[in-house]
Amino acid sequence: MKERGKKGQEITLGTIILIVLGIAVLVFLIFGFSTGWSNFWGRVNPFASGTNMEQVKLACDTACQQDNAQVYCVHKTNLKYTDINGKNQQISVTCDDIRNGDLNGIVKLDACSITSTDCQNEKAAVGRITTIPPAP
Repeated sequence: MKERGKKGQEITLGTIILIVLGIAVLVFLIFGFSTGWSNFWGRVNPFASGTNMEQVKLACDTACQQDNAQVYCVHKTNLKYTDINGKNQQISVTCDDIRNGDLNGIVKLDACSITSTDCQNEKAAVGRITTIPPAP
């Protein structure tokens, strides 16, 4: 008796891996677009705190140590913190705002040699910078 040949086509392991990866990417995109990308990592990673207070503190302390008044006084950064009700909040502040404002209880900055007068002068200097008109 004669054996009949297989009538199906074999699927290689590489093809199966590509199909699984494609499905994973599709699920990732559907989840991201349906829930929003703004805090995607916080939803996916349960260990993410949703705050960046330590990073902001480090950046402010570094600017102070380097005596960089422009970064300390003028550069605004988004501070993410959790309020007393447990809600995540985000505000745009400078290091000087943190030092002089109500946020000092949230983020404790190290003592800094850059004074409020230095910050006023730096903000005034940045305000005086004008754009150079284009050449005729």
